[in-house]
Amino acid sequence: MQPNGGVGRTSGVNRTDVSLTGATRRPASGLAAPRPGSRPARASHDHQEESSTMNDTALFAAMSRGDRDALEVLYDRHAKTLFALAMHLSRDRPRAEDLLHDTFLDLARHAREPGASCATVLRWLVQRLFARGATASR
Repeated sequence: MQPNGGVGRTSGVNRTDVSLTGATRRPASGLAAPRPGSRPARASHDHQEESSTMNDTALFAAMSRGDRDALEVLYDRHAKTLFALAMHLSRDRPRAEDLLHDTFLDLARHAREPGASCATVLRWLVQRLFARGATASR
């Protein structure tokens, strides 16, 4: 957290940057684009495997209950597509990384809102990414 209470930006993005608390964590090695199969070792591996078989709506519901594995699964599932869209929008890798990072932070925040729902998570993510991209290009 920055002194003004805002969330700090990172130059790299990976799914461990985004947490359900809305805080960010700077990646140790400056990882940038999503990397398939680069999953950190976790004690809850069985729970994570169970989460990976859930549909997006069920994962969003799990996120709203504080399940961090659900956010990781959604990131793994959609980050590559969203990063490609962000690159198309920004034509700048660091900006695309920021768009991706901020979009997943928005999803985590949205999941914490009382009564939040998200029937189609990918559509919500794409719409949010485009909204952020349009705002950034002004």
